[in-house]
Amino acid sequence: MSNKICSFSLQTVSVEEVLNLLKSLPDGKSTGYDLMDNFLLRCAAPQIAVPLRYIFNWSLEKGMFANVWKHAKLCPTPKDCKEPATPANSRPISLLPTLSKILEGIVSRQIWEYMENNDLITANQHAYRKNHSTTTALVDMTDQWLNAMDNGKFVGVLFLDFSAAFDLVDHEIILTKLMHYGFKEVALNWVQSYLTDRKQSTYINGSFSSPHALNCGIPQGSCLGPLLYLIYTNDLSYALAETQATIFADDTTIYAAGQSVQQVQQALQGDLENIREWVCQNKLVLNTKKTKVMLVCSTRKRPKQHGIQLSMGGVQIEEVAETKLLGVQLDNCLSWSSQITNLCKKNIKTACIIRRIAKYLPGKILKQITQALIESQVNYCSVVWGNESSSEVRRLQIAQNKAASIVLRWRYGFSVAVISNVLGWSSIDKIIEKNMLVLFHNIHHLKRPSTIHNGNQLVRDRHSVNTRNRLSTIYALSRQKREIGKRTFRFRAIKKWNKLTEQTRNLSIYTFKHYFKTI
Repeated sequence: MSNKICSFSLQTVSVEEVLNLLKSLPDGKSTGYDLMDNFLLRCAAPQIAVPLRYIFNWSLEKGMFANVWKHAKLCPTPKDCKEPATPANSRPISLLPTLSKILEGIVSRQIWEYMENNDLITANQHAYRKNHSTTTALVDMTDQWLNAMDNGKFVGVLFLDFSAAFDLVDHEIILTKLMHYGFKEVALNWVQSYLTDRKQSTYINGSFSSPHALNCGIPQGSCLGPLLYLIYTNDLSYALAETQATIFADDTTIYAAGQSVQQVQQALQGDLENIREWVCQNKLVLNTKKTKVMLVCSTRKRPKQHGIQLSMGGVQIEEVAETKLLGVQLDNCLSWSSQITNLCKKNIKTACIIRRIAKYLPGKILKQITQALIESQVNYCSVVWGNESSSEVRRLQIAQNKAASIVLRWRYGFSVAVISNVLGWSSIDKIIEKNMLVLFHNIHHLKRPSTIHNGNQLVRDRHSVNTRNRLSTIYALSRQKREIGKRTFRFRAIKKWNKLTEQTRNLSIYTFKHYFKTI
């Protein structure tokens, strides 16, 4: 912030904006402590928009948040339904008053615009941001790891686990950080009023418990809470000296590449001490028992005995050969075999369930249910694990074929072309290719995430002769030393992208998605 001159102040809202927010309230949401239902608020929107606008603007101008909107309704739900209902087996679901969430949404949008327009959020953060997702976070990491492996390097990856991160945010520290980010006095007073004097009551069997005061943390279930947490941890990457970080909310992954295991270990250990100091200064807690480390390298170069040995506060960090990150199964050679095995098991289990209910449903409904359940699992982060060998991806295709045989009530053994012609389903290869090109289309046109876009180099032939590549948007295809380097998202996507016509590359995102349905 030392080289940026910018400031933030809260802006008032119009009646039309409040009216649109009231009309867009979703149905089926549980009520908060005030028992106000979304349906009733939406019906009464034309009558209450003007007084609500006055209340909201008074709050924004005076820098005060209403105390009646600070009471949360806490509904515990079991983590494991097979286990008894105990506090350890309960996941607290916090429900806030609807009107408070509308005001939070107004403030959250203004803060987001300010932070993004002034480039104040670190590029390593992929959570809660437009054009960012778990897919972009994993692509950003794995591409760097594959490139390092292509150059014969070792990669050490440290998976940090913060304990109750959202509940331990210190109010004084976050207000100090907001001040350094340019928040003016009224905006700081509003955030302080929003965070302090909060209460929550547990709701079980139709009754509320006595209120319990909250002295730290950000409100769970709020619209503004995730953004405040991102700002609170925004400076974590600046504490790193020799490693890089990719962050998705409270899932933080630290990694370093080197020519030897000792070099990687030294870099990780040094920055682990820096992280420990940062955690203490920000009054957070790092769970060393759940923090893991993994050595990523080719099978040929893997050490036979010891890998990476790290410690923090006298506690040895466990080294793993496989772990789950952002819903995707990672192993220490990026083979994705375990991820595809898990997907095959899920798809076959889904197919077995569908087989039991198939006779009770008409064919059209059965097709929609099956396609939604199967493709939703295949679509998730497919551009990350889709670089696996064709034999592994073929296993997923077999699972899709089994599900299709149930929908069509045919005997198993028909081709993929039949599935495409009769059901309109795309093959697994086509799904992976579509998702890869759609993501690259967004990166090309929107230039976000910057961490992925900045690595692409356009090749523009600006001579006067009218050739095919004159003023075209093709990208330079990097030369990879080994086959593993060709598995990166950037290499695979650019190779496919350059084969598209110039007209196709310039389509809008909606038309571009529809384009894949016609090929």
